[in-house]
Amino acid sequence: MEGNEALVAAALEQFGGVDTLVMSAGELGLGSVTDVSLETWHSTIGANLHAVFYLCRLAIPEMQKRGGGSIVVNGSIAAFKVFPNHPAYCASKGALVPLVKQMARDYGPSIRVNLMCPGPVDTPLIWDSAKAFPDPEKAVQNAADGTVLKRLGLPKDIASLALFLATDDSSWMTGTAITIDGGALC
Repeated sequence: MEGNEALVAAALEQFGGVDTLVMSAGELGLGSVTDVSLETWHSTIGANLHAVFYLCRLAIPEMQKRGGGSIVVNGSIAAFKVFPNHPAYCASKGALVPLVKQMARDYGPSIRVNLMCPGPVDTPLIWDSAKAFPDPEKAVQNAADGTVLKRLGLPKDIASLALFLATDDSSWMTGTAITIDGGALC
């Protein structure tokens, strides 16, 4: 929790408060339920779920002092679709859906809270995830081919959605879980 406290303290010192919070964390925790170590399970749940809870717990009071703001959480389509040997990842990303909805309910109308659920994006995480498959390169190509748009997403695709959700352009959106996946869930 010390890192979260330092982050909020730095925002207060540098900017005088917290208006917008965008969180993006991802740890895979590869291995089936019977194979994944308890240490990996706890670490993955900690990075993907607990970190959101702890940082919001500290930032929300600061946002309230300023009259509100916007929270954007980066999740995954793994909230809605499972992948082989990813139980910790899928469970932790799935748990973000009700957490975001609960925070939106509890802190609205002054604080908006939304969840982005990206599909396969060309980042190091997809290549790490592909290690769960016999042929990692083929797995990444299959992920791209499995989208309606027949390509991996780009980091800028996700950044554009985060920017939209962080601004007043999305002022009537809260408690949403928005897939941005090139049609991977179609």
